[in-house]
This record gives sequence, C-alpha cells and structure tokens, in this order.
Amino acid sequence: MRRSSYGLCAAALGTLLVLNAGAASASPTARPKTNDGLPTEWSGLTDSRLDADLGPQQHESLSTDASVGFTLVQKEPSRVGTHYIYKPTSGHITIKSKGTAPGCTTTLTANELPIRSDEGVLEMWVPRPGKRPPAEYDASSGIGTPRLTQRTVCPATGTDYPKKTNVPGWIMLAPRHLNPTAPVLSGSYSQSNGFTFRWCLVRRGPDYRTNLLRRCSFMTEGPGG
Repeated sequence: MRRSSYGLCAAALGTLLVLNAGAASASPTARPKTNDGLPTEWSGLTDSRLDADLGPQQHESLSTDASVGFTLVQKEPSRVGTHYIYKPTSGHITIKSKGTAPGCTTTLTANELPIRSDEGVLEMWVPRPGKRPPAEYDASSGIGTPRLTQRTVCPATGTDYPKKTNVPGWIMLAPRHLNPTAPVLSGSYSQSNGFTFRWCLVRRGPDYRTNLLRRCSFMTEGPGG
C-alpha cells in the first residue's frame, strides 16, 4: 500500500527528533571553572582604626591605610572542597600610632611602607557541590619580622628609647560569605576592644583601576577615610 506524503513527513520528523535527542544526550557537560571562578589576584584598599582609653591617663590610638595586591600562592583541594590561599605581593601601608601613659608617650610612624608577603593572608574556601561548609573568605594580619621603630619618651626621667616592633594589625575579619564569581569583596569588622577594620578588594584585570574607583569610593569617605 502506498504511504501518503503526510506519513512520510511524520516519519522523517520522528527520526529527526530522535537524532537530535541523541545528540543532546551525547553533548559534553560544562567544564568546571578554573579555580572555582576565583581570580589569581585581588587588589584594593584596607584601613584599620583604634582609639581606646586603657585606664587612668592611659590612651592608645592607631591608624593604618594600605593599598595592597594579593596573589594566589597555594591551593589545597580535598574531597569536600578547595582551600585557596592568597598572600600580599604588592602594595604599601601608612601607619600612625600613639600611646600615652603617666609621664610617657610612645609613638610610631611609617609612610608608604612596602607590605611584605609574611605580613598578611587572604583565605578562601569553596566547597564541592552539595558539600559544606558554604563558601567563605577571611583575612588576617601576619606577624612578619620586626622592622619598625617604636619610640618611648618619658620627659620626667629623661628616658628616650627606641624598640623594634612589627607592623600592627591592618586587616582582620571574621569569615564572610563568598560568591566565587563576585567582582568585589568589601565590608567592615569591629573587635570588642573597638579596633575596626575596613576593606575593599576587586579582581585584578585590565579594568581593575576603574572598578576600584567605582566600587571602593567608600574607603575614602566617612570614619577611617
């Protein structure tokens, strides 16, 4: 019996759909993003402030302002996720510190001091799909090597002596939620003693300076600016 043209078209369409379905099922899955979407470099600004009364006639003030670049130096993959470690590889910091106690004053000042790689760390955690804890990041100041001179003067006794000390705290935060593809990391954090920290870091790329100006303008405004 002769098949109608309608039947032939329907058969051809059915074959085409089957072939397309087979091709779709055979297509490769999406390739995972390099470093879970994180950049190899972050660049930005940080500052820290402390203004505290420590007791009768005792006061301490500290301010730091830094421009810093963090570079990915280590990856620690595991069955539940990957730990990413960034270290400072560029940047500088300006520090002003003053402490007073009965009869004595301690000061420390440093302008445009280069930041060393052992004086800070930026860490990120990205879990595998379905694993915990959720993605997060945090940062802290490193101990480093004592390379600053802190001077204490006590006029009544004629005391004037220098002492080598470390770069003081310039970045610190509790773990924060992380979107691995976010263009910027920013925020503020306060410790119970009144020590406050702010930061704004953008992905390092051809347009990072524009992004820095656009996304981190708050770092030059208000307290700490």
